[in-house]
Amino acid sequence: MQISAAGKGLKFAVAKNYIYFVLPAALVFMVFIAYPVVWIFVQSLAHTEAAGMGTAALTLGNYAHILKDPVFWKVLKHMTIWACITIPVQMILGGVIAYFIETYTNRWRSFFRTMYFLPVVTSVSVVSIVWAQIYAPYYGIAQEYLRWI
Repeated sequence: MQISAAGKGLKFAVAKNYIYFVLPAALVFMVFIAYPVVWIFVQSLAHTEAAGMGTAALTLGNYAHILKDPVFWKVLKHMTIWACITIPVQMILGGVIAYFIETYTNRWRSFFRTMYFLPVVTSVSVVSIVWAQIYAPYYGIAQEYLRWI
């Protein structure tokens, strides 16, 4: 089965429109995640004097210095132990609770699912309420700052 030239053009036009959906997310990612990560990495290579005055060449000296520091290795050991304990415990505990909710509750299942998932949603809700208060048209703090301009 062959696709006509018009069919190929239509597929290209539809595929071209997908970029308009991906572009905003890609721009937000580039501005708020990729660029800061690259900038911090480059800054970590720079050798600066006290109080950030004057930069020298980009070197790996900062990393060599931290690898020689015994406090770094102690913190890395404690962090690894903490991760090896807390991650499996949280996964097992969450899985067991979810299993019991799905297996042994019929009438109250949606209630327990909601209560179980509520901490995940609550933080987003609280942040959205705070931003709504900041941008409130008559009493928000953003309006106060805009009045000064």
